[in-house]
Amino acid sequence: ERHIAEVRLLEDKLRVMQSNMAMMEGQVRERDNAYANAQCEWEGRCDRLTARVHELIVELERARNDKAAAEADAEELAAQVEELQGSNNTLFSLSKDLDGMSDRAVSKLEQVHMGVSEEVETVEKELQRLQSMLEHNHSMYTNRISRVYQRLQNPPP
Repeated sequence: ERHIAEVRLLEDKLRVMQSNMAMMEGQVRERDNAYANAQCEWEGRCDRLTARVHELIVELERARNDKAAAEADAEELAAQVEELQGSNNTLFSLSKDLDGMSDRAVSKLEQVHMGVSEEVETVEKELQRLQSMLEHNHSMYTNRISRVYQRLQNPPP
């Protein structure tokens, strides 16, 4: 009878241990799922941020091209203004009209140049901000994933 009681006690302990084991396996599965979900979310965010960075790079290149074209137009117009002023001796009255038109065109090109320069600066700042955000998010999710992975490897007792 003593052996039977000991066997029953050991069987009870075995059932408790099996129950604890099943519970721990469930916790491990939950942690694995949480890790996988966090990994997918992090990868999705990285992909979206990378795509946005690429879009901004394209916009920046376009803005730089626009700026270069505006500067070339401004230089060409300035050269034309100088040429017209050289022939002012014989066509003074006509030259005054052309001079006014040239000044307006130069002013407009300068405004365009200023707008493009501001746009380039804004896009560069946004690009830097997004790059910083991407690096921060990458670091944050890498640390988070590492902590979750360590917890999965070393579950609490």
